[in-house]
Amino acid sequence: MTDSDLALPRYQRAGNQWDEKKKLGFAMSIMFGFPTGSVTMRYDTKEWLIDGRQRLETIRDLLNPFELGEIVKSAVPEKWEDDTTTPATTYTDWTHRICSFAKGWLQLTEDQDFTGTYSGWKKSELEDELKKRGLTQTGTNPEMIARLATDDAQSGSELDKKYVDLLEPLTKLIETLETMKPMNKSPSAGFTHVFKTGSKGFFDAWNPTKKDHPPFWQEANNANGFAFNSKIFGRQMAVFYHSQSWDPIKCNDPLTFVNWAKMKWNKVDTAKLIKIAQKMKWENGNKLLFDALDKYKEEFKRNELGVTRLTCDAHEAMKVFHLINATGVQLTEVQKLAAWPAWNDLLFDPSSTATSAIADAVEALYLEQEIPYEKDTVSRWDIAATLTKRLGHNEVWGGEK
Repeated sequence: MTDSDLALPRYQRAGNQWDEKKKLGFAMSIMFGFPTGSVTMRYDTKEWLIDGRQRLETIRDLLNPFELGEIVKSAVPEKWEDDTTTPATTYTDWTHRICSFAKGWLQLTEDQDFTGTYSGWKKSELEDELKKRGLTQTGTNPEMIARLATDDAQSGSELDKKYVDLLEPLTKLIETLETMKPMNKSPSAGFTHVFKTGSKGFFDAWNPTKKDHPPFWQEANNANGFAFNSKIFGRQMAVFYHSQSWDPIKCNDPLTFVNWAKMKWNKVDTAKLIKIAQKMKWENGNKLLFDALDKYKEEFKRNELGVTRLTCDAHEAMKVFHLINATGVQLTEVQKLAAWPAWNDLLFDPSSTATSAIADAVEALYLEQEIPYEKDTVSRWDIAATLTKRLGHNEVWGGEK
């Protein structure tokens, strides 16, 4: 399901309410196979998202290679010190840093039972592991398992092996991103570097104009009139992979990407974009990223996010939303009023309960104030919620227009 498949009712709170640590914690739930909650929807002529917006937005961000790099860089510590050794050992690699975040998130203690890590191991495997650590290799299997578990609990550098393996798809992806621009020490910088997004050739290839430009080129007050948004570009790359069903042959073919881009934005200069793809050695850089992202994405496919679909009208759906969120952050009265069905009637729709006099008055007001609008989107709530913003704060209080 993509963003375009869903519609948001007006009582939904603003998006992006979770900070980076909460988003990475959600990723931990996925990696460890924990329950990740559910989303609630209502269907009439389209899908309405009643509850679960933060979860869906977080999943979108976690599958965006640029945004994932930003989340991990912000949430995990820059280094991890194992104070169980003398002297303390400092680790700066991603495996230790991400696992230390996971340990804090799981609130693990040294009393954690580590024996499950070795259940099913053969005697020879246990002996080899003990030998590797310089520990005694004699005894029954349960005795050797107990010896390894004790060592895990006492040695922070072992990082609770049962979690290291579960987090490997995430750590490998972050490591892959960083190796793309190792001197920067930023996974997200590695993503933008591999696609040469800072080059003039990259800008020229997309050929953005005010009337027609990809969403990751946003109008700005600079020399070329546009600023590049890496987060949105990362999201579009994930959309591209998804559009090709994550087929490695198609996703790693620069011509497939160029044709996809041309289909979405017809101003694209295909010759220049192909040249950029060849210059950045698409088959190498993109392939490394794609392969790591594909393995990481599989964890999301294995995780079961619950979905509840309601058969009810808009007003009943609003009541369900209130019940779900009764113990969370309460909605304001204005947000509740915004959800009232009659306030969501489209004014210029022939079937609307609003009188023609109201529609005529709104149209006259918007024309007089030179307020841009689209008839198929204006409702009573749009007028109440956005009128002062559209008029301009200064003008409302008696200033110049």
